[in-house]
Amino acid sequence: MELKNIFPTFNAMWVRWSAYEIADVLNGRYIMPTADATAIPYSSTESLQELLTDALNLGKAVYQKSDDVEHVCLAFVQKHGLLGLHKSSGSRVFPLKGGNVSPARKEHSSQEYGEEPGHFTAEFQKLYLHFLSTRGELPTQLSKHLQADLATLTTQPIPSGLSYRLTATCPPQMAWQPDDLIDVLYLAYGLAVTDTATPLKVCKNCGTVYFNPHQKSEFCSVKCRNYFNVKVFREKTTSK
Repeated sequence: MELKNIFPTFNAMWVRWSAYEIADVLNGRYIMPTADATAIPYSSTESLQELLTDALNLGKAVYQKSDDVEHVCLAFVQKHGLLGLHKSSGSRVFPLKGGNVSPARKEHSSQEYGEEPGHFTAEFQKLYLHFLSTRGELPTQLSKHLQADLATLTTQPIPSGLSYRLTATCPPQMAWQPDDLIDVLYLAYGLAVTDTATPLKVCKNCGTVYFNPHQKSEFCSVKCRNYFNVKVFREKTTSK
């Protein structure tokens, strides 16, 4: 699964910051860069497999109501940046009372931009729910709220900011330029989950989602494989 095999000129530059926090701003909570953070521009297509598996494992933590969800969120944005959920660029920003503007409505690349944890984590949970459905592991008694979230992927067109321009080269090319990280994430997931080689795996030992194109792969690491084999051996020995 390589986006560049489909879109050779896929330009997915994004900005992450050197440090993030969950801060209380204007009576709300936001994941945003710290005051002393520095901007780090990077190409999000350089590590698509890691972006995708990190996203699905974060979705798993949210779905299972893990105690360390906020820690996992901060670890994700530290590596990949925020998603760019609110497309404020080029649109009119409506200030709150007192002339203040919510961090969620600031320019994506600015240090003042932030995303509400609930909206942020919901996107990852949607992907993980869909991933469970592709594996036949989605609970039959799913809450209406989660059913509605899943429906945004399965019954409606997925909105995308995957714009492009034409180059003046010979021959001309289509230069794809996504507006935000979430568009890259959803496209990467769509390509991976529809891949007949099933590169997305779930570790047989720890349940971590990982990427491996080899059909016989069952473990995310040698450590997990060894741990699982020892556990099976002990269970067999105990049952005798």
